[in-house]
Amino acid sequence: SVEGTKLFITSNGIFEFSGAMTTDSQIIVAVPQTDAGNVELRFDGVTMKNSDSTPCILVENAEKTKITFTGENSLSNTSDIAEDESAVIYAKDDITFTKNSTGTLDITTGSQLGIFCNNDIRFNGGTINITTDSENTGTNKADAVKAKGTVSLNDGTLTIDSAGDGLKSSKDNVEINGGTLTVKSENDAVQAETTLVISGGDVTACGDRGLRSEGTVTISGGTVLATATDDQCRNLTTSDQASIALDLTKEWSKNNPITLTDGSGKTVFDKNTLKKY
Repeated sequence: SVEGTKLFITSNGIFEFSGAMTTDSQIIVAVPQTDAGNVELRFDGVTMKNSDSTPCILVENAEKTKITFTGENSLSNTSDIAEDESAVIYAKDDITFTKNSTGTLDITTGSQLGIFCNNDIRFNGGTINITTDSENTGTNKADAVKAKGTVSLNDGTLTIDSAGDGLKSSKDNVEINGGTLTVKSENDAVQAETTLVISGGDVTACGDRGLRSEGTVTISGGTVLATATDDQCRNLTTSDQASIALDLTKEWSKNNPITLTDGSGKTVFDKNTLKKY
């Protein structure tokens, strides 16, 4: 149903969207507790632009909400007034970006979070680009991705330019099992409250702090670069593959790549840096 600029989804199913929506519009998922089915939002060339703190997508209740996107899609919020845990995509239940996503999803904010979830967030495919404080107002150091449950990257490409934290769980785990994660962050690039596990994928985490966990950090696979002006990796507990931790005696500017060569001079690791370190 539609009420003004708000579209309400009140049952499980697949819902397809294309084209530009009216400014300050919303897609609201509000499925009754008795409906145990999944809601899938399919975007193909969707543009949504809000000028206040209203989320573009608000998941009030659903067993699980899936987002699949093809073509080029853009969700933005230009408000420079910070509100606690307001986000372009705000979900009170689990949200998954599906492996069937073949397009791009650009999320840009003024002072709001990019994606917030009370439960779990899963990134399983597609190309997602998130920028917070896009107008450089500096009024709020908003995080790009924040969940209270587990945040997992399993496939796809996630690129973050954040005025606050990059990829974060405030109460649970962060798991990077595959895909490509690139984070430029003013605070923590990747942060977990309990455990941070990297078992695969390609990770570049550049922030004031790189990889941070209040519990443990475990690296068992993947290619990882973490740089920081403060702490490049806090609480590294186990590393089942070769790892090197360097504390430098001078500060380097961004775009000074870090390269490792083997005894024969062959380059075995080469990644650019996104911030000073």
